[in-house]
Amino acid sequence: RSSRSQADDHRLVMIHDAARPLVSREDVERTLHRAAETGAALLAHPATDTVKQARGDLRVERTLNRQDVWLAQTPQVFRRRQLIEALEAAANCGITLSDSASALERHGVAVTLVKASAPNPKITTTWDLERAEAGLASDSHHEPLAMRMGLGSDLHRLEPGRPFVLGGITLDHHAGPVGHSDGDALLHAIADALLGAAGLGDIGELFPDTDARLAGISSEEILGKVVRQVREAGFVIGNVDATISLEQPRLGKKKIDMRDRIAGLLGLPTPSRVCIKAKTGEGLDAIGRGEAVGAQAIVSLVALRDRRDVSDTEDDPR
Repeated sequence: RSSRSQADDHRLVMIHDAARPLVSREDVERTLHRAAETGAALLAHPATDTVKQARGDLRVERTLNRQDVWLAQTPQVFRRRQLIEALEAAANCGITLSDSASALERHGVAVTLVKASAPNPKITTTWDLERAEAGLASDSHHEPLAMRMGLGSDLHRLEPGRPFVLGGITLDHHAGPVGHSDGDALLHAIADALLGAAGLGDIGELFPDTDARLAGISSEEILGKVVRQVREAGFVIGNVDATISLEQPRLGKKKIDMRDRIAGLLGLPTPSRVCIKAKTGEGLDAIGRGEAVGAQAIVSLVALRDRRDVSDTEDDPR
């Protein structure tokens, strides 16, 4: 056979599950090197729990020796020609396989296990995602995270006959905020906090009240654009802690509606990442007299430390 055909026999294909985004570079390289030596290798983790084999009615048939049980992960690396032949053979037999390595095993190819040296969880549920995010902050096997905090505040005068939009919902009240937009003080405070944490300025710069095209713009649209800019800058939103200053109306359970709405606007995995509190002005100043509504918000952002600071963008010679 030609040298090109022989070389093709030794070309490697690496298969990785997109639901395992936390795999370490070290484990990827170790699996690749092992496959280059043996022809087929996969990353795996030894079972630490007692393993039971059960029937369809969930009655235990037997207990397996966990020293012989490994939990398959990815990446999985194989010689290209062997992988194609094994997958074609499985397809021709109508066999459904749970991973690519199973196809080679059925085809008589020995697959070598590479013990994972770092956590490599599969992200399937919301709980998995939250656990992975928490693990990133403390897992020494991955790049550490840098946290930034941002503070935002807003104040709007209330005027009779105007709709009262606050926290993305409309309140039943005789007066509403005056503003170039719909005057949602809470969403404005959150947007400013996000921009501040990311070093991207403030909403007055991005959405000036001198721009007639922005007259009456929805605060949800403003927040949506801010969230996109923050994400494009390489940040992930951690949580929001906000306080509304308002004499009337009393918010009560409306705070829960606001929390849920804001969590959705921010794309957070759970509403528990948002806390909404409300205070009155105790009859003092414009808020206490029912003439204004105010809001303050603190947000946290996380980003990989090796990312270039947003403030350095203009100085980048590239």
